[in-house]
This record gives sequence, structure tokens and C-alpha cells, in this order.
Amino acid sequence: MNSEIFGRPTTLPWGFQFMRSPEYLSLNTSLGCHPTAIYEALAYLVVFGVCMWLYWKKDAARHRPGLIVGFFLFGTFIARLIIESVKLVQEPWETDMVQAIGLNQGQLLSIPFIAAGLYLIIRALRRPQEV
Repeated sequence: MNSEIFGRPTTLPWGFQFMRSPEYLSLNTSLGCHPTAIYEALAYLVVFGVCMWLYWKKDAARHRPGLIVGFFLFGTFIARLIIESVKLVQEPWETDMVQAIGLNQGQLLSIPFIAAGLYLIIRALRRPQEV
């Protein structure tokens, strides 16, 4: 772990202690923190697996144009939206943003990609299946 951009303190058994990080040391806690890099890696592995399944088993690239890209965008940025909710605030000005709208910058920037992914998925599923 690079000891960067980790999550909030947690009592979960897989919490990491980022001893090389000044941010972690400034928390003054004996608790571990959410290992968000691992969460992201696992989420993106699942998204990749589903995309490959759609490509190889469902032949979606030929039968449902746009479905794989749509799922990739939707899955990747939904995961980011969720994982960002457990990360520590990275910039001081983000604290005001979270208090004002309930989202940090990473979450806010994920919304257009989630919408684009949903649009592509819906469009691919509504079109007649190509042979």
C-alpha cells in the first residue's frame, strides 16, 4: 500500500493501519482505515469480469451494440461513487462541498458517466437484437 487516499477509520477486521502516512498519523486513532485501493481493485475486477462475460458468452458486441461500454461506464463509476463515500476528504474545500450537497468531487464527477452508461445500456436493450 502506498499509504495514500485511504478511507475513514473502521472497526472492520480488514482495516489497515497506514503507519507511513502523515494523514493517518494525524487521525490519532488505533483503528485501521478502509483500504479503498483494495475495494477499487476488487470492484473493477468484477466490472471487467462481467464485461468479458458479456463479450464472450453473450456476444453482446455483435447482438447488443453499446451494452458492454454502457455496463463498463455504469459499473466503474457506481463503484467509484460508493467507494468515495468511505474515503477521507482529500482537499479542505471538499469538506464544504460534502456538507452542502452530500457529495465529494469524485462522486460528483462520477454522475455524468453513470448517466451515460445507463443511457447506453437502455438503448442497447431497447433496440431489436442484431443477428
